Amino acid sequence: MSEHGFGSHDSELEGIGLVGRIDRWLSVNGLTLAMVVAWVATLGSLYFSDVMGFVPCRLCWFQRIFMYPLAVIIPVGILRHDRGIAASVLPLAAIGGSISLYHVLLQKTGWFRDACSALGEVPCSAAYIQWLGFITIPVLALTAFSLILLTASAGGIGAPSTAAERGPAPWRRVLGLAAAVLVGFAVMHVLR
Repeated sequence: MSEHGFGSHDSELEGIGLVGRIDRWLSVNGLTLAMVVAWVATLGSLYFSDVMGFVPCRLCWFQRIFMYPLAVIIPVGILRHDRGIAASVLPLAAIGGSISLYHVLLQKTGWFRDACSALGEVPCSAAYIQWLGFITIPVLALTAFSLILLTASAGGIGAPSTAAERGPAPWRRVLGLAAAVLVGFAVMHVLR
């Protein structure tokens, strides 16, 4: 027990710094955060289509195909204490995020304009919302998939207890990639 009476946990946290504490917190709570994001994204998409009356385009349907299972798979994995849940979550989030990224690029750049009319009855370039001038439904989906990738890769039930067993924190790489994508979109927004 430490001199403060809080046990060895306090001594483990001393000297690891802010990044170490974030690593530890995400390793314990990452899947729970991923579950919350998946639920909010699923309910948000249903709100936009069923309450607001926005007809989803074809790319929105594909994104839903990859998001909706995450809203079920993640809590089942948490409840079952499944150590391998990331193997199911990460591929779905990565594929859904890739579709979202394509959709965002289709809306925000002129790179794929010719593909818009061929995708279905509702053009994928249509933007039902424009919050803060740049946040559209595909941007929300990309954000959700990115957060799920970040939190699910960082945490999980049965995560190794020591930093040496865990290896380098994967959330740092994902966060760096997300920051690079955000900077890229900011530059595109300014230059358009």
